[in-house]
Amino acid sequence: MVSEHLLNEQVDLEVVEDLLNDVFGERLRALHAAPFSRRYLEWLYRDNPCGQEVAANLMHGDVCRAHYAIVPQRWRDGTRTLPMSLSLNSAVSEASRGKGAFTRTAKATYERARTTRGIVGVLGVGNANSTHGLVKSLGFRFVAPLPVRVGVAAPVRLRGVSRAGADDLPEAFFASRAGGWEQAWDRETLRWRLASPRASYLLHHDRRGAIVSCRTLHRGVPVAVILKVLSAPGRPPAMRRLLAAAARGHRTAFYLYAGWNGDAHVPGVPIPRRLLPAPLNLTYLPLDSTAPDPLVPRTFELLDFDAY
Repeated sequence: MVSEHLLNEQVDLEVVEDLLNDVFGERLRALHAAPFSRRYLEWLYRDNPCGQEVAANLMHGDVCRAHYAIVPQRWRDGTRTLPMSLSLNSAVSEASRGKGAFTRTAKATYERARTTRGIVGVLGVGNANSTHGLVKSLGFRFVAPLPVRVGVAAPVRLRGVSRAGADDLPEAFFASRAGGWEQAWDRETLRWRLASPRASYLLHHDRRGAIVSCRTLHRGVPVAVILKVLSAPGRPPAMRRLLAAAARGHRTAFYLYAGWNGDAHVPGVPIPRRLLPAPLNLTYLPLDSTAPDPLVPRTFELLDFDAY
């Protein structure tokens, strides 16, 4: 008789790939999204400059029945920096549902993250169903719903705005600032994030700020998705110019933005949550007494997690 056993060392990406595509394949096909690939998991789990994944697999012989993973992030408030993490892939095969597999793999992951990697907190972003699971089963705290706005880019001149890569941005755009916790973006982390095999990004900047965007379609109409705004401390970016550059770069007049930014206001019309196909919520689980508690980030945008 083959018994189930829990593995929480470095996980086998091949069995993780098989499980994720088995559990989420139908949903991905409905969204016309690419399946999980070994290349994507290598990038997400192994290439992250903040550290490799912390994960657990519930194995039944050589078959992975459940998987849970978090990826490390650095968060800061002024000069104080803490090792945090983002809850990402969670999957349970049909054969193991209703048996506590989700809770077992998640709690094993958190314990290893805390004791062997010094990670002090976990953030999670999910829809109504996954939010309920994180809060009820794992003790996460509800932080805030992610607001979503849409807008039309103004027809302004783009004088001084240019396409860029992470290495072209001024160092001041990555400077720490006080006033609340946020992910500690630096040049290396941004370069890694923009190398995701699952999306294609544009980065525009001028002397005052930078904007990261990608393209999506809504009922056949192209939309520029605004993922991140960067700027120097105390100097608000020229949002109208940056939004216009992002929209033109994706050959559209429309843009969408979700989240909030403590240094920049992205204008637009709020979309009521009842009209969103999958409204998202930010949740948080402190793992020890050094974790910020409560945690309401001063900046949290789409590039801070894995929506795109």
